[in-house]
Amino acid sequence: MDATGFTAENLMEINRAAEIRYPGLPPGEAFLRFHRDAYTLGYEYIRSQIPESVRSQLPEIGEAVGTLCGWPYATFGSKIVSMFKGKENAVTNKLLSEIINQMKEHNELLNNIQTQLKTYRRPDIFGQLTAFSTSAAAVYQIKRLADEVERCAGFLKGIEQNLSSHHIRGEHFPQHVHSYVRLLIERHASDAVPHYFTVFNNSDLWHPKFADIQRGDPLGPSYLGHKTDLDELCAFLAEEVRPRVGPSAVLHILMPTVGPLSLEEAVKFPEAMRPFKIDGQIGDGGTKFVYICTPEAQDQECLSGVGVLRQREIWKMQGGIGIPLTPLQTSFHQYFVDPKYKVGTEVGLLLAGGIYYCLGLEPPRTLGQPTARPWS
Repeated sequence: MDATGFTAENLMEINRAAEIRYPGLPPGEAFLRFHRDAYTLGYEYIRSQIPESVRSQLPEIGEAVGTLCGWPYATFGSKIVSMFKGKENAVTNKLLSEIINQMKEHNELLNNIQTQLKTYRRPDIFGQLTAFSTSAAAVYQIKRLADEVERCAGFLKGIEQNLSSHHIRGEHFPQHVHSYVRLLIERHASDAVPHYFTVFNNSDLWHPKFADIQRGDPLGPSYLGHKTDLDELCAFLAEEVRPRVGPSAVLHILMPTVGPLSLEEAVKFPEAMRPFKIDGQIGDGGTKFVYICTPEAQDQECLSGVGVLRQREIWKMQGGIGIPLTPLQTSFHQYFVDPKYKVGTEVGLLLAGGIYYCLGLEPPRTLGQPTARPWS
């Protein structure tokens, strides 16, 4: 028996109860799941399913399990229960029941959001983000468009070397994503405000294996899910998640990737998403893998492990062919995004004329909102 009065017999009794409730899980996972459910399924579950002899030890056990597994709701619930330990009465039991049921309702809300994200579709914005590159093409774009801060800080050094481990990392990518999300959940588990996590990756090849891992080792309700389309993900966070989790919760978009990724189109994030964080993949030697063209300072402050690309220039060619000022003349225009030839030109011939000029830097569009861009 230790200083808290907890005995080996208590531990064996908990293990037996966990194995009975979760016969298909290994003993260790059944033990963890048993205590997670103690703080998510409500007070009546605790009264009916947890042995009387170990009920008094739940605060200590729950806090340890919650800290180990990054389950902030278990840690929080344990500390609340500890405050009332030794003060059992009808009022206290009612208060504890209300607290635990509120936690249960909150987790049911998050589970509902997880389910909704899986089927969320926005055909009006899907596929808008077309200016992105991966692997070797991304290295080219990053070196061409990286802003001066990234160049001066030396963040581009050795980015090509990360391509050599592309296929090795890809084989284990589902487990890497799971571990990456778990790391971020645990990092913010003790924060005063709640954090909720999503994943953006433009491939879906890793989804089946990731789902298998999730079934055996759930990330918990603070992981809301993943999307292959960044516009749909941002729209979902701004329009569906933010109103339901409140104004102070921090929304994370994690961007794990098997190789360099660059989003060259100038973008900004929805105001309704704030506060948020964009967490990028860090490659071998601390090299940033993810680069985004997000020119607004308030968005750049929300980037973590993500490099910044400069805005591309938009050029336009317009003119006419045929006899001027007659029905036989046809006008034309064409846009060019960041062309190699960047010298203003004016041509005037007998039957043709035109001008080639820079319109300016590409203005950022808001992710998650339908936008018509003539040069896209």
